[in-house]
Parts: sequence; C-alpha cells; structure tokens
Amino acid sequence: MYLDTVRTVSLNEDETPDILLVRVEVKPAPPGRKAGPGWVARMTPNATSFDYAFLPLDRSAVNRAGNGSATALINTEGFYCASSQFRATKQHRTYFQVQQSAPGAALAVQILGNDIEHSAPETLRALEAQFGVSAARATARERQSQAEQVLADQLEEGRCSVCADGLNLEVTRLLAPPLTGSPQQCLWALRIRAADVQGFFRLVLARAAPKLKDAATLHTATDSFASIAALVTDVLKRQTSATYWIDRRPQQGDKPGERSLFDNVWPPTPEKVQALGLSADEMPTVLLALDSETPS
Repeated sequence: MYLDTVRTVSLNEDETPDILLVRVEVKPAPPGRKAGPGWVARMTPNATSFDYAFLPLDRSAVNRAGNGSATALINTEGFYCASSQFRATKQHRTYFQVQQSAPGAALAVQILGNDIEHSAPETLRALEAQFGVSAARATARERQSQAEQVLADQLEEGRCSVCADGLNLEVTRLLAPPLTGSPQQCLWALRIRAADVQGFFRLVLARAAPKLKDAATLHTATDSFASIAALVTDVLKRQTSATYWIDRRPQQGDKPGERSLFDNVWPPTPEKVQALGLSADEMPTVLLALDSETPS
C-alpha cells in the first residue's frame, strides 16, 4: 500500500498489502526551527501529550539542499502522523491509523484527518479527546496552578523553603508586600515573584552545596544565607509593581531570578547588608540542614 502526503493526500493499494509506504515532501528547516517538514512518526499517548517515535526515512530522492521526497515503511499497527509540505509556505500533518487482523495479513489504513499549518488542529484535538490527553493536560495545568498559588501564599507569609543536593534551606521573616496593578496582573506577578525567589535560593544553595558537608560549615553558611535573604527582602519591599515581575519573568535560558533579583543581590557583600540598616530583629531567619536533619 502507498500513502502519498505530498501536497495532497491519497491512499493507493498495490501488490504489497502487508506493507505501507508513506511518502512525504522534505524541506530544509525554517529559521529558528530544529527541523523542517518531512517526517513520519508513530504516536503513543502518555499522561498529557503524545510521544512521537520517528521512523527511518529513505532519503535517496532528497538533494543536497535538503529538498525532495522521502518514504517511510510501516508494517505494524498503531496511530501515525506524517508531516509534509502542503503549499509553498504551509505544512500539513496527516493522521492515520494502521490495523492488522493477524501477522502477515493485509493492513487496513484509515485516514483520520489532515491538519494544515496556521489552522485549528482539529484532528489532533479529536485524538487528544479520544485518548483522554486533553483532560489529563487540563488536570496537570490545574495541579501546577495550585502549586504556584501555594508557593505565592507562602512567600506572602514570609516563608520560602528549598532543597538542593542533599541540603534543606528554610527562610522565614521575609517581607513580601502586596503588589499593585490589575487583579489579573497581580495574580500572575505574585506567582512569578514566588517562583523567582524560590528558584534563586535553590540556585544559591546548589552552588554552595559542595562546601556544606558538616555542622561547622552549615553554621558558618547560615549567616551568609541570612545576608542574602535580607537583600532579597529589600528587593521585594522596593519592587511592588506587578509589571516589574512580569517584565522580568524568566525567558528561555535564564537562571531563576536572574532578571528580577540577581543584579540587586549579587554579590551579597557586608557593605550592602549594612546599608539596609536592619536590626537583628528585622533580619530574616535562616535554617540550614542536611537532608537527613531537615528542620521541622
């Protein structure tokens, strides 16, 4: 059998009913993308998405520039997707199911649909609904949203806890004032702020971990972490606009808190901390312990 997905989609039967050849048009990867059109993959649903197992392609008809047609061989049951060129500037994805009544028997191929780039992926959404992927994704988003809100609530209470490389850090008496902005901005920014603070402390803890192996080194490091926490609190007190945190939310490749906290906190010199004018009672409290001695 032969499934051609170049520009149009057509299924033709031939003298090899137990084998399906799928033809796709291959193009070079567009700027900013790792791969261009021209692949065939078997789809397996997992908790929140589909896993794609890409099949080997016969690329003998693809030229040096990366243009041409390629074919994949399918002889097992499953759900598949073929990516190919649809128009000069658009790709399309053809979804199909392959069934076989018995080993060596003829394949039965059902074309499920064809989603064109820049249009609603109706076929993919239908498959997600069929396998419960969309519901699982919604549940995962809900769990993530709840976790982000818990983190934001803890920071508003002045608390932040992190674990890294066998160490536990608990910071209390942080000051995180309410934010100004629209309700939607504030809800978003509170979560960004809490994630930045937790991520920043986790990064600092991971960097210090190789030197923190016993009670003596932990005791010495506690004062250093208290100084860092004091400088973090200073940023939280000064930056109460929701847009500050939204505009400085981490981008791809950023370290946690790099855009919102790092430049204001690092390096945490004694002069910086002294300039805050905090009394001992106003300093954040830090508990630092090995994982086996987690503070309660």
